[in-house]
Amino acid sequence: MNPVRNLTKWYVYLLLSKKTDKWYMGSTRDLRKRILSHNLGENRSTKYGVPWKLIYCEISLNKEDA
Repeated sequence: MNPVRNLTKWYVYLLLSKKTDKWYMGSTRDLRKRILSHNLGENRSTKYGVPWKLIYCEISLNKEDA
């Protein structure tokens, strides 16, 4: 088991579409990059709701907890 890898932060996040008032929940290691990706319409599952607003974020130390 690699101790450095276990310290990688994972983010669970909740977005709200300003356009449709729909919610989206996801997880990622790079929160800024992921939200930018959502707001640029690069994700098929969220491009309908651009722009998105971050509502909630929780940090975990591993993917399984996230």
